[in-house]
Amino acid sequence: MNKIVIEYGKQEKKISKYIYGHFAEHIGGVMYDGLYVGEDSNVPNVKGFRKDIIDLLKNINIPVLRWPGGCFVENYDWRDGIGEQSTRPIRVNFWHNDDGKLESNKVGTHEFAEFCEILGTEPYFAVNCTTTPALEARNWVEYCTFDKDTTLTRLRKENGREEPFNIPFWGLGNECWGDGGRMSGDYYACIYNNYSSVVSRVKRDGYYIACGPNENDKKWTKSFFEQLYSIRPAFNPIINGYSMHYYTRGGGHCIDFNESEWYNLLFNGLKMKDYIEDQRAIIDEYDPERKIGLIVDEWGAWHPVNSGPSKGANLFEQQSTVRDALLAALTLNIFNDKADIVKMANVAQVCNNLHCLFLTVGEKLIVTPTYYVFDMMKGHQDANALAVTLDTDYIGVDKGIEIPRISVSASEKDGKTLVTLANTSYSEECELTVELTSKEFNGEIETVLLTAENPNDYNDVDCNKVVPVCGKVQACGGKVTLKMPKASVMSLSFETK
Repeated sequence: MNKIVIEYGKQEKKISKYIYGHFAEHIGGVMYDGLYVGEDSNVPNVKGFRKDIIDLLKNINIPVLRWPGGCFVENYDWRDGIGEQSTRPIRVNFWHNDDGKLESNKVGTHEFAEFCEILGTEPYFAVNCTTTPALEARNWVEYCTFDKDTTLTRLRKENGREEPFNIPFWGLGNECWGDGGRMSGDYYACIYNNYSSVVSRVKRDGYYIACGPNENDKKWTKSFFEQLYSIRPAFNPIINGYSMHYYTRGGGHCIDFNESEWYNLLFNGLKMKDYIEDQRAIIDEYDPERKIGLIVDEWGAWHPVNSGPSKGANLFEQQSTVRDALLAALTLNIFNDKADIVKMANVAQVCNNLHCLFLTVGEKLIVTPTYYVFDMMKGHQDANALAVTLDTDYIGVDKGIEIPRISVSASEKDGKTLVTLANTSYSEECELTVELTSKEFNGEIETVLLTAENPNDYNDVDCNKVVPVCGKVQACGGKVTLKMPKASVMSLSFETK
């Protein structure tokens, strides 16, 4: 029997809503024919953005959306994306060597910021620190956010926006260890200090995020912070967040995987816990008061073969199966549990790409299992994390590749408790007991279950095999016993006394 004990009042830790963030890069089919179809499209839209996606993103209370990259930003000039759409320059997209696509710049600053306003979400702008000078970064911040009369704010008004945009988050550089300049950590620290000192003179209250390592590169992080804090020590570095990227690989084909590959992917996904703890420990050496938030602004499954309705036309597009839903649930449970460490996270990406929520086929929309996980877990946003004790066994098929049978996190907000669970077993159902301490719950518990007959199942245009099912279970005296099907995600929601 697997046992979960939830303790109230044991810890003071809030789960930031920004952990449930998303990412929309100008890559493959994410933006064009994905999120954005244009105002003249036959697809119902709001200012050119698909209305069906807007409605679904609103439903999950999307808190933050990162844009325009990703690696796309390394060649991006923000001035290409302002002014009359028909006269904007057509450029070679960063990813042109991979898919031959050009960038129309139809979606630029105004379009994207207004899209976020429609969604009721906060924009997170990634800034080119590789091929444009700090002055242009500073000018973009002024153009977007400054409220006094300047040449740049007049230009913004001429382009149709009287009031400043609300853009709180600014990432200064992207993957600077890779295609974002192939820099060492200490070299990038000098670049970051340069850009942050310049742009903060325009917007002092911005939340400025530095580029962090690829996966768990401790040497890169150590060298970055060592250099950052050695430059003119009399001045405190202007840094609010530090980002890291981790993509889960090693699970074979995105659809045609076997049981061993199922466990291998989930095993690699669970490394996220160690990675964020390791990175935070290094940052703590320089920031013991934890004023700098750890940001995981790119995460998700990266399978080796393109799939999905575009048949490879959209770069990195992949189908989303039950396994991807499990990985999403495991990752979000880790973030919830480590809410004192992780302040923001952005799954990659929203549409027609890696660990996506949606796939589009003309006017038709496929909602992936990953979307439903975000829907089931949205109640954790800005809730108080609850201490959870888990007693479960480890399972797997290969030596050294073993994972906990059960993953769990719990939170409380407005007198309501949300428990999110995952049964990681490829082939076995699981019986478990949930108990409370300090409080009781009796009567009906609302449940949502996400699973399918086959762990390889996914949703397609004409066949939705992975959809949530709502139900109820009975609790008595602060305890409930239930069964979870193999390869499943479940949420429990109830009020307590």
